[in-house]
Amino acid sequence: LALYLPTTQRQWSVYLQSPTDLARVAEKNAYRQALLRVDAARLALETKIEEVRRQVREQRLQLADAHERIGLREEQIHEAEARLALAQVKFQHDMASNLDVIDAEGELQRAETSLAASRADYAVGIYQLRALAGHLLDAFGATRGSAG
Repeated sequence: LALYLPTTQRQWSVYLQSPTDLARVAEKNAYRQALLRVDAARLALETKIEEVRRQVREQRLQLADAHERIGLREEQIHEAEARLALAQVKFQHDMASNLDVIDAEGELQRAETSLAASRADYAVGIYQLRALAGHLLDAFGATRGSAG
């Protein structure tokens, strides 16, 4: 065939036809979508980690406040005990009435009740912190993470 055609007209054309997508557009799009899903999952994980860190920081601050309140309540008890002792001495020497002793006893009881409530709040706060950190034990002794 080359012998019969002059050299200036020797151009060949080949046409290829295929039922598949040679550029693989669908696969490339699926890959890009998968990358987007991975990025979204990574961002969601980072957001959750930061949220848990924030909750732990807040809980630690609340625990510090509860611990400080326990100290204040213990001081209130010492003051109430001193007031009660003073009221009893005054009552024994007829310098105060029975009502003063009863008031001092009531103040001591309120201070003790407040201390018990503060200690309970502190204990609950510790368990909330453990739950946030994923170190809470269930009834069978197995460690379980916080749900969320």
